[in-house]
Amino acid sequence: MGVGFLGADGEVAAVTNSTYQEDCTRNAQVVFYEQWLSDHSSAASMPLVEVIMRLVVVALLACYLFLKHRERVLNWSEPEDPANWTGTAIDATKLMPSLERVRQDYLAARHAPSHTVWYRRGLRALVRRTVGQLAYFRDRKPEDDAHEHAA
Repeated sequence: MGVGFLGADGEVAAVTNSTYQEDCTRNAQVVFYEQWLSDHSSAASMPLVEVIMRLVVVALLACYLFLKHRERVLNWSEPEDPANWTGTAIDATKLMPSLERVRQDYLAARHAPSHTVWYRRGLRALVRRTVGQLAYFRDRKPEDDAHEHAA
């Protein structure tokens, strides 16, 4: 059984059911894809300002990567051949006094880095504040008030 429709030239054309179903299927697919694209298109749902901001971020990242690549290329040098290396001796006379101090008392020769002193002070202050915020210490009354209420 066929279906008739008016063609572009005004004549009635006959179409078989299979051709009509194929056309409907194609049209439904096109409508589905257009709907899917409009739902999932980030450019359609984003305001213009956001699109411009994203493009600026991408451009800045691209510039950063280009500059890093250029820096690597400019600083690159061909590795030296190990056969051309010339060794130099270490002057141990400058090291001898400090080596003797370490041999005598290695704990006294070792000095604590200055950042550990500040780290420890900060750590003690943090522990003091943390313990002071515990419920046991927050709810306690000062010693003077406790003696007055007991009398």
